[in-house]
Amino acid sequence: FGWRAVEEFGSQLSDMTCTQADSSVELESMDQTDIVVLNSEERSILAEAANFFLFSQQRKGMVKEADLKKIFARAQSKVAQEEIYYRLKKYLKKVLGYEVVVVSNKRGTWLVAKNLLAYDKQVDDISNKYLSTEEKVKEGFLNALLLFLYMAKNPASATQVNESDLWKFIENLRHTLPPDLIDVKHLVGATPQAEFVSQGWIEYEKVPDANGTETIYYSWGPRAKCTVDRMKILKFFYAISGDNPGQWKYHCKDANESSGTAVKDNIISEHEQGPSHS
Repeated sequence: FGWRAVEEFGSQLSDMTCTQADSSVELESMDQTDIVVLNSEERSILAEAANFFLFSQQRKGMVKEADLKKIFARAQSKVAQEEIYYRLKKYLKKVLGYEVVVVSNKRGTWLVAKNLLAYDKQVDDISNKYLSTEEKVKEGFLNALLLFLYMAKNPASATQVNESDLWKFIENLRHTLPPDLIDVKHLVGATPQAEFVSQGWIEYEKVPDANGTETIYYSWGPRAKCTVDRMKILKFFYAISGDNPGQWKYHCKDANESSGTAVKDNIISEHEQGPSHS
């Protein structure tokens, strides 16, 4: 990849992930069709929770479950708290086309809005025109990292990518990037503050050996696992490498199995958290 290829990569694969929504919400009409009637204070809590969810989704791409529950906890009864959670999920799904997905890692439990709406390439092409060159390069760099992390290991195993291997890839990429456009060390690193880590795109694990020496491993983060289309990653890899599916049978099998169903087991069902609405 050269830096212009990275910029183009961001544009070509911008449909791999879910889009963000406007954070202003109208939830007053929910009472017309739901069994449990919320009082004015509980409707206010619902509106605050919805705005908090969408703000966090736009800012970091995911929402910490514990932070959202702090808002729900202000409702006096457990039934009201569950009803607020139910209506939040209902609003996200029916109005915005989002399915709430639960993902967990060592840092906690997170909620991610999985976009269920059909991809509109024309709309996405228009929005890409307003991205700065820096944003396009950063997006392309992220997608290149996700591609490398996926293709550099066997998806049928629990192996992760060694930090030294990841940085070899980054170094080969970085010398072609304009240094004034992105700060790679600000984006990637074994720290919760690294931008791609804090946004849930990648995650790291420190594994000590018998002598106590730590080796750092990287893999897809919770956000990438439930929003990135692995089949599109794989097809793009074939296009740039000239390889065929037969050479990557485990990746092909994983992508086929995950396409459209990767998050099915993690989706919060309406009966898991919230009262019955039959």
